Amino acid sequence: MPYRTTPKMLHQKQLRRRSLLQAAVNLFAQHGYQATTVPMIIKAARTGTGTFYRYFTGKDDIFAAALQCLSQLMASALREALSKSSDPLSQLRLLVEQLVLLLTTNSTGARILLAQSSGAGIRLDRVRHEIIDDQASLLAQILARANPSIDTIHAALISQCCLGGAYQSVRHWLELPPGQRPSAQALATIVSNVSDFALRGSAALVPVVSLHS
Repeated sequence: MPYRTTPKMLHQKQLRRRSLLQAAVNLFAQHGYQATTVPMIIKAARTGTGTFYRYFTGKDDIFAAALQCLSQLMASALREALSKSSDPLSQLRLLVEQLVLLLTTNSTGARILLAQSSGAGIRLDRVRHEIIDDQASLLAQILARANPSIDTIHAALISQCCLGGAYQSVRHWLELPPGQRPSAQALATIVSNVSDFALRGSAALVPVVSLHS
């Protein structure tokens, strides 16, 4: 009789993988990439070495998987934000606000994306950059709809600047002592107000400076 994977077995596999990922995210957020080891992850997940290597090839593989899970979570949240308005400038504001809220309310994920991946290597740097570049590309597309006179290069630069400011604000917020942090909503409002001012100003003006001069 051929071997069959039942729904119950599949569910158990998903739970084991999820348990390993959650343990890894917590450890990476607390200790950083370099100081976290596979044995630490295995111990925290209360599983065995064989189980770990059934799902992941090593520390960089599970770190990449954690980043990809965060990316999927952010993509879903940003799509939801987009659905709340058909006005491009309102969409830009909502996207920035939702991104900041997601990162501040999911601080472990934010830490591994923004602060705790030092020394993670070229592969993981590429994954991080792809996540941020995808979000910047989305902002650039909406900005171009707000003002079709803005060329692709300018739209990309403006979007990277606004997104970079949002990420840096969250990183600074994470580094503050908990008692000194503004609320997640207050930070999201501040960042989205600043981004809104910059994006509306950019969308209202046709770029006149050549990037190639």
